[in-house]
Amino acid sequence: MKRVIRLTEQDLAKVLSDVLNMAGIFGKNKEKEKTSDIGVSDEKIPNRTTSDDEFYKKVLKCLGAKPTKGNMSFMYAWRQSEGGKATFNPFNTTKNIPGATIYNSHKVKNYQSMEDGVRATCETIKLGYYSDILNGLKNDVGLYELSRMEGLKKWGTGQLLAKVADGYLAGATPKPGPIDTQIA
Repeated sequence: MKRVIRLTEQDLAKVLSDVLNMAGIFGKNKEKEKTSDIGVSDEKIPNRTTSDDEFYKKVLKCLGAKPTKGNMSFMYAWRQSEGGKATFNPFNTTKNIPGATIYNSHKVKNYQSMEDGVRATCETIKLGYYSDILNGLKNDVGLYELSRMEGLKKWGTGQLLAKVADGYLAGATPKPGPIDTQIA
């Protein structure tokens, strides 16, 4: 008779981390590597740049965060999770900016320029609902921690971002769709 053991995602991650630590895969360069409490490292994420890096870097700068591998990977995973096509609005914000138009029934906005989209995204993340995301980016806590922030539930992305991030952390190449600019 087979015995089935069920583990939560966090328990499984802890077991994997312990095994990897015992094998010496993690721990040799802890000062250099950004790792979470369970040993998940941003170093496994394939290096990637996108045509939209300027947008993400401007958002991070506005938030007082650096464009580290973990922060940029979070931006890619968030964009990939959102998947919307609103103009200059990769994270589907609903922030009203002069000149913005409504994109969908959730009142996600289309913005007229990259600057408007960056401003709207930055102002939205700075709202109190998302202080954990803001602080996580400022403190460069890494993709694993960022992808599990409570504020993502309020945003509406929820656990989908964690699933995309887990793929990146396992070595999958980030594949965020391009930001729609309505420029042919």
